[in-house]
Amino acid sequence: MLYKQIYEVPFNRQIIINIPENIGKNKKILIIIDEIEDKKSERLKLSDFSFYKTRKLLKDYNGSFSDTVIEERRKSL
Repeated sequence: MLYKQIYEVPFNRQIIINIPENIGKNKKILIIIDEIEDKKSERLKLSDFSFYKTRKLLKDYNGSFSDTVIEERRKSL
């Protein structure tokens, strides 16, 4: 069996199928057209990132988060 997958639709929406000569006359060709999700329409939100929770927890913190992390790491050594 021969499988071909097309991931992008051409701008003119025409797909040309070149059938190899080694396929006999008594063979069936099956073409399946399936809808796929448009990945471009899915936009990322700030809540999709892991640092959003940290920013929410530290909104009332008046120091530097990076300085605190460096200080804790130095103490652990």
